[in-house]
Amino acid sequence: MSSLFKCEYCASQLKSTSALNYHKKNAKYCLAIQGKEKENKIEFKCYKCSKKLVTKERLETHLLICSNTKSLELEKEIIKLNTIIENYQESEKKYILQIQELQNKLERLANKPTTSYNSNTTNNIHINFESIELNEQLIEEKIDKYNDNYIVDGLQGIASYVANEVLPSENGVHKYLCTDIARNIYKYKNKDNKIVKDFKCNKLTLITQPVMKRELDKKRIDYENLIKDYVETEEEKTKILTGKSKLKYVLDKISETRLEVTDMHKNNKFGNCLATYLTV
Repeated sequence: MSSLFKCEYCASQLKSTSALNYHKKNAKYCLAIQGKEKENKIEFKCYKCSKKLVTKERLETHLLICSNTKSLELEKEIIKLNTIIENYQESEKKYILQIQELQNKLERLANKPTTSYNSNTTNNIHINFESIELNEQLIEEKIDKYNDNYIVDGLQGIASYVANEVLPSENGVHKYLCTDIARNIYKYKNKDNKIVKDFKCNKLTLITQPVMKRELDKKRIDYENLIKDYVETEEEKTKILTGKSKLKYVLDKISETRLEVTDMHKNNKFGNCLATYLTV
């Protein structure tokens, strides 16, 4: 049996000189007898109860039984629940705005004058037309009037903008008109004073689409910047609907409308929307 090496301070016996040297530098009770503290002492502190442990492994074991770690788990659960509540509140804001949007649509429909028309043809009816040049500039001239009320209505809102701002009928004189809903025939008078048919609203759709793409892309950037720079007041923070939430809602509608514009020419989508406003 190999001889043991005895510590001259605490009488502990160790198997080697290296073990003895390590013991004299690290054993707490031996250091206490020596009146010293551990050199290069590394402590692992519990971040909940502040207890100090000598190794990482002991800290990990301690954390499993530390009563204060349970409060940490509760805090995490509270944060999680608060996040869920915030998501529900955001959804509630969106639903409230959608309800307001539908109410506004109902009001506009209620205030819209009714117009009788022949669903088959109006070829035998004399219609007064004002001559126009069907190009992108025509759509862009009134683009500053394309506001939030039009945006939130999507493609129907674009049709409303074109009908009410770009091609309004005044005093019985029309600029562009659906004269035959059944066959999707629209008419206008060109600069040569000739009545031109626009089947399925193709020509008008062709010039409207690029203009609205550019305008919606521009508005998306504008609203992103508005949201980024918006500072909510303390009073607003207590409300469900805030100025910022309304801006976010319009931004969502801009994105949705931009997608609709991409295929507005398919299945006469834009023409069907426009016929709601420009029909005799």
